[in-house]
Amino acid sequence: MVSTPPEGFAFGFNDSPSPEGVEQNKLEHLASVAGANARRFPVDWQQLEPERDVWNEGGWLYYQRVYDAILAASMRPVINFGNAPAWARDPGSAQECTDFFACRYPPARSMDEEWSELATEVARRFPQAVFEIWNEPNLAIFWRPTPNAARFAELQVLAYDAIKAVDPEAIVLAGGMAANGEYESRVAPANPGDTPMKEFLEGALSAHPSIRNHMDALSFHPYPYGVELGAGSSFAKAFEDVRETLARYGESGRHLWVTEAGIPSTGDFAVGEEEQAALLVRLVRRVATMPDVDGLFLHRLVPPANEPPGSTEQGYALFRSTAEPFQPKPAYCALVDLAQSHYPDCPSTSR
Repeated sequence: MVSTPPEGFAFGFNDSPSPEGVEQNKLEHLASVAGANARRFPVDWQQLEPERDVWNEGGWLYYQRVYDAILAASMRPVINFGNAPAWARDPGSAQECTDFFACRYPPARSMDEEWSELATEVARRFPQAVFEIWNEPNLAIFWRPTPNAARFAELQVLAYDAIKAVDPEAIVLAGGMAANGEYESRVAPANPGDTPMKEFLEGALSAHPSIRNHMDALSFHPYPYGVELGAGSSFAKAFEDVRETLARYGESGRHLWVTEAGIPSTGDFAVGEEEQAALLVRLVRRVATMPDVDGLFLHRLVPPANEPPGSTEQGYALFRSTAEPFQPKPAYCALVDLAQSHYPDCPSTSR
């Protein structure tokens, strides 16, 4: 592969909808210069329907501006959505939770119709997007109190049917699963509240209803958790386990999307900035040439404002700051080179 992305391949970045301190159009421009033709961002149900059957139009407008900016940059939006508002959760501690970011719960089964209505509205308002149901539902931080593969499958089926009713040609992804458990535990302790990716995928495939006939592709997040990408690495094993599990449930050949992957230059699993650049180019080349993978999204383009300097989230970013003038890391410039593009603050070796 000489440039990114190859024909028909979705390549881009996973970032917050509108990172603090970054003009929206500027963010999308930075992405496109690095070869992006798509961008992934989350849409949070909590923000859109704080009261039952009452849309927060200001919240919708916030996401609409992000969506419009992505389209204006000739990129395709990839939207993952989830996180039930308090009124839609199971009674008790779930409804009593008030911390916005710590209250990522699925809806109660009695609210399945409301969940379908949300999926319908997302599809109606953002007709050119690819849709991904939930983000990392096998992690307790994103699925309180503990992940439940069968319940995830139910929500996947409902959302898929609702979106297809709006647009039968829409692309709907299932999974967004974190490659955790044995992959991550090779270099760091695993969170005991999480469900290992392979186990979660088996549960979602074997559930009744199953995700098998309710996805256009399966998405997952095979972070390398180190510097190895080849045979025997955690990165390679994540792909092997996903393909083998799909095959056992009659889904051999099912196409895949990597909706998050990255290598940090600070924090946990950190490498030096030059090594980050070389590894990300290798990762992009490797994934983009896999015949069953249709998309890759690197996490992340710009650093989050709410993370301290030196954190892992800061380390994943390909820029050192969100203040003008932007300061690209070597990894960003390497992607600019790979895309045969040009960014003025990259070394003269960049085109």
